[in-house]
Amino acid sequence: MSAMQFANDAQTTLAGAIGSGAVSIVVASAAGFPSSNQFIIQVGSELMLVTSVSGVNWTVTRALESTTAQSHSSGATVTLVLTAGFMNGLVPLTADQSANLVFAGPASGSSGPPSFRALVAADIPAGIGTGTVTSVGLSLPSAFSVSGSPVTTTGTLTATLANQSAHQVLAGPASGSASTPSFRGLVFADLPASTGTVFSVGLSLPSLFSVSGSPVTGSGTLTATLANQSANLVFAGPSSGSAAAPAFRALTAADLPGGTGSVS
Repeated sequence: MSAMQFANDAQTTLAGAIGSGAVSIVVASAAGFPSSNQFIIQVGSELMLVTSVSGVNWTVTRALESTTAQSHSSGATVTLVLTAGFMNGLVPLTADQSANLVFAGPASGSSGPPSFRALVAADIPAGIGTGTVTSVGLSLPSAFSVSGSPVTTTGTLTATLANQSAHQVLAGPASGSASTPSFRGLVFADLPASTGTVFSVGLSLPSLFSVSGSPVTGSGTLTATLANQSANLVFAGPSSGSAAAPAFRALTAADLPGGTGSVS
């Protein structure tokens, strides 16, 4: 069906008489009327639909909107009109409709008046997705915690970092072939060349000293203090014989320098 055409104050007369069965008319002038079909005219009390226009020669459908086809004399007034039937056809455009309906031509077959209906696949232009996805989930490695999955209507898929034990790092396997990274403790092979491997430091000193804080395995201080000794002992080399490590001992006569008296 072609679109309805309109014009303001369009009026002319019949250039010749017509019978009640005529389907074409000739008008005195087409000035002011639409130059293409279709539009509604009134001649006397009869409504006609103009379906083809060729200058002043018009093809018509008679007895529109329950009016009666009549004979009309030459010179009868011809007026372009806006009818109740046409206006009533527009009412559904403003009436309440069920959800998800569109105003469109027929879903299939021949041309027909538009109406409110659901979309069909043939309504969607080529190249626009018409997928059937109804649920979308999200799966990630165990380093992440996922929430909001799946989304079946509307929603947000959210990923957050999962909790890990202390001193764990995200790294490839500790040994062997390549594999998916995971959280694990460091091993010596993870450390770059020239990186030290010391993890415990102790302190050992001669008995002259008392040592505390040994060993240090994380952080701390190694402390040395002078050990307690018995009275009248001196720190000296051996009292006789070959050289040896010093120790606390009592003085002997040989320790005293020459000329030192021995009166007691």
